[in-house]
Amino acid sequence: MRQACTSITPPRKVKIEEQAPFVRPLIVVSFSKTKRLCAWLCLCCTLLNAATSEVAPLVLDPDELARPGRDLFTNGPVPFIEIEVSREAYESLRREPRRNVSATVKEGGKVYLNVALHLKGAAGSFRPVDSKPGMMLHFSRYTPDQRFHGLRKVMLNNSVQDPSYLNEKVCGYLFRLAGVPSPRTGHAVVKLNGRMLGLYVLKEDFHEDFLERYFRPATGNMYDIKPGRDINQELTLDFGNGLPNKADLKAAVEACQEPNPELRWEKLRKTVDLERFVSMMAIEALAAHWDGYSRNRNNFRIYAEPDTGRLVFFPNDLDQLFREAGHSIFDPGENGLVTKAVLQTPQARQMFLQRSCFIATNIFRLADLTNRVNQTAYRIKEALKAIDDTRTLRDVEARHRALLQALATRSETARKQALELAQRQARFDKEGTCPVTQWTPIYEGGADLKILRQPATLYIRGGHGGAPSFRSRVNLPAGRYRFEGRVRTANVQPTSSSLGAGAGLRANGKPPRKNQLDGTSDWRLLTYDFEVALEWEEVELVCELRSKGGEAWFDVSSLRLVKQPPESKSSAPRR
Repeated sequence: MRQACTSITPPRKVKIEEQAPFVRPLIVVSFSKTKRLCAWLCLCCTLLNAATSEVAPLVLDPDELARPGRDLFTNGPVPFIEIEVSREAYESLRREPRRNVSATVKEGGKVYLNVALHLKGAAGSFRPVDSKPGMMLHFSRYTPDQRFHGLRKVMLNNSVQDPSYLNEKVCGYLFRLAGVPSPRTGHAVVKLNGRMLGLYVLKEDFHEDFLERYFRPATGNMYDIKPGRDINQELTLDFGNGLPNKADLKAAVEACQEPNPELRWEKLRKTVDLERFVSMMAIEALAAHWDGYSRNRNNFRIYAEPDTGRLVFFPNDLDQLFREAGHSIFDPGENGLVTKAVLQTPQARQMFLQRSCFIATNIFRLADLTNRVNQTAYRIKEALKAIDDTRTLRDVEARHRALLQALATRSETARKQALELAQRQARFDKEGTCPVTQWTPIYEGGADLKILRQPATLYIRGGHGGAPSFRSRVNLPAGRYRFEGRVRTANVQPTSSSLGAGAGLRANGKPPRKNQLDGTSDWRLLTYDFEVALEWEEVELVCELRSKGGEAWFDVSSLRLVKQPPESKSSAPRR
């Protein structure tokens, strides 16, 4: 007897108590006591309104609404899928799990015959057929006209690395909002040969159905990867006609390895879809996606556009996300060859920084994401109740709450980081000078550090060694700079190191300083020259005292950056 399809209808709205509170990021400004009280009361009213109101309507995902497959990926019922394979096919899956076997699939009153099925999953997610295997279903491989809700292929992911079953849905949505093609996901309850396997993440495959939504014609080359490999290593041509010696990949490799930054920029623009790629980098950093392309050269696909030859990167397997709330949105990692080339090319790096700020403040919308998570969680909880899977249900409920909190925290930290970048960007006047402010004391060796007023002065009294200092971070465009300021000392007994001695100025991570002031000295102007190779590189400026005892004063009004002219290229020697 065929089991009836389990129909689960979600409500139109979900009460806010299933959400984490929507708290806007706090921006540090100077308020009077009265204004601070008013601001606090406004915040309380906002939270009170949120706690007693209903969820706003979802922001529609145009890709999820696209045909074919719309009913699988929107708010329709969670499908119940029954899969049957012969005894011989089952044994084949035990021996050779990646080899296709023929299966019969039943869903929604329909029967699909001769469906190609094999097991899927990488090192962390693969499970054998006797456990809870991930599966690939290819409906048109043996029957060319056969479609499942209009799709040729779908994946059934066991989600063993994401017990919430929610990450792929949320992060795939973020990628698509940012303009990065990402497969749509839904959920399904699955049986295999009468054995209940439980809840799965149902996902469309990187196939023609997926590509045709983004590319016309979708006749380019699709490359699959093995974990840890990059575009300069052996990649598998998944489908497409291919080019001799994989010329599309080689052109991008040559662009990434071009030593001249200006030429590298021009070559990257011709060989990589940079707009989509920097967006992918930005969301990988935002979601702290440790197992993606940029940080681990994993979980991605590459498509070479047939008309331009440019490479388009697609994220894949988005199951371990939002686990590092404080991770910098400007640090995607540099293990990927293309990521490294972008970060080391001034114009491309600027694209990435600007895109990261835009995504953090305009695309990562907490209210929208919270509503989407709650709607999806409701559907899968109802599906689990229908099959009486109380253990998974309890786990999903706990992970659901944890994800809401992680999203709320990440929203605050991401917006704060974007704001801090804007505040740290150096603003030079017409004369090419920029005052340096926002100094932070760093205590070492029992030293005493103070910020004095009238006049504003950074004061350091040395202890028994070390390098007590004041530090300020600033983001600078590529170029040459001079950090200068007036300094005076009293009874300084310098201790030397590879970075410098006595009182002086320098930039952290740059060449050692040559400026030095020791003993007792009246006010003197010290200078330190350095270069910035990357666009909007974060530079930490340092006012320090390397001394046993003694005192140093740094005049705040004189501490500034001065743009220097480009280094003149010496003429070639005469013969």
